[in-house]
Amino acid sequence: MNLELNRREFLKASIEGAAAVAMIDFAANNSLAAIAESPQGNAEWITTLIVDYVAKSPNNSIRNAENEKAWAEPLVGFARGDDPIFQFYKEDIGAFHWTPPGNI
Repeated sequence: MNLELNRREFLKASIEGAAAVAMIDFAANNSLAAIAESPQGNAEWITTLIVDYVAKSPNNSIRNAENEKAWAEPLVGFARGDDPIFQFYKEDIGAFHWTPPGNI
């Protein structure tokens, strides 16, 4: 059987799934008190959280005999929620792109 792979849909589903799993895992493994005490707005803390999750998560596997990682270390960046790039993504790339709250 020959299945056509839509790379955009695959990547979209993979990224959305990884983000959801990361948030569920984080919430399950961290008490609300620990989250409340975290250095809010600290880019280094957020970056470390994401990079460590990708490196250590059992979900980051292509599930072969060698247990290879599906994703390498992620690049983490930050942007203002009102940056026009987000509107560009929705209009020129696809309406499926999520935007920060308050951004149309």
